[in-house]
Amino acid sequence: MIMHVIKIVVLSCFVIACDNAEFDTGSVSSTSMLSVDDDSGAIVSLAKPAERIIALAPHIIENVYSAGAGDLLLASVDYADYPPAAKALPSVGGYNKFNIEAIAALRPDVVFVWQSGTPSHFLEKIRQLGIPVYLDEPTKVEDVAKALRNIGVLTGRESVAEKAARQHIERLRKIQVDQANKRQVSVFYQVWDDPLYTINGKQIISDVLNLCGGINIFADEPIKAPIVSIESLVSIDPMVIMTGSQSQSSDKALASWKKWPSMQAVKHGNLFVVNPDIVSRHTARILDGAELVCDKLDQARLNMD
Repeated sequence: MIMHVIKIVVLSCFVIACDNAEFDTGSVSSTSMLSVDDDSGAIVSLAKPAERIIALAPHIIENVYSAGAGDLLLASVDYADYPPAAKALPSVGGYNKFNIEAIAALRPDVVFVWQSGTPSHFLEKIRQLGIPVYLDEPTKVEDVAKALRNIGVLTGRESVAEKAARQHIERLRKIQVDQANKRQVSVFYQVWDDPLYTINGKQIISDVLNLCGGINIFADEPIKAPIVSIESLVSIDPMVIMTGSQSQSSDKALASWKKWPSMQAVKHGNLFVVNPDIVSRHTARILDGAELVCDKLDQARLNMD
């Protein structure tokens, strides 16, 4: 379970699109084919709306339900626990351990795959079966809307998907307005403590921090989930240290930082825990996570005044 949590964030996870672009329903061809651009830039085309689909990541499964196509799912994957209906589906495995034979036997019309969470050799096996593959790799909070719309196009559920996408964008815009003039605070987001994993600026959690006026101190690192040294962190001295934990107990998750009482985050009591399911999953619920993160950073600002 520990390594799964690390892998999910390691491989996972400000908006600049204009108003006209944010409600684009995707690249649908003028022919009878249904076509969209996936997150790799490839065109995914189907002759008709998919009736049998597989999604190989918990966040994609959640987005399929949000887009109104949950009834078309043939299977689930490990740790797909939202919505509750997903837990009733048979599993075809999890990260790096998918059952290609089971997937082939289910005869899906399309497979939605988390690009950085799925080994390239497995993707090739799916393609060799002749099954269309949609690569999902959102890095921004706004990207959730694109995912919903594209699922809607490929499954013929455009109406439900478009409504969900618009609601997501509208809620995002409101949070942006609410947070626009907040004082910026430097943040270290701790993925794991031994070794000390964090995230760079291309991970969706970093975009959540940006949304709330947080500055990810390791945003410029070249890999998505770098291992950093305690010495470098003490030297940078962030105003906030934050981590994800289901227990929501900062005493346990962040207790080790109290060994450095001179650090700003420790001195001001800015050690915060958030629920990783809503902060790191690339779904509409990430805005619940954003509101939680924004509240924590507001508390940090008050603590430092």
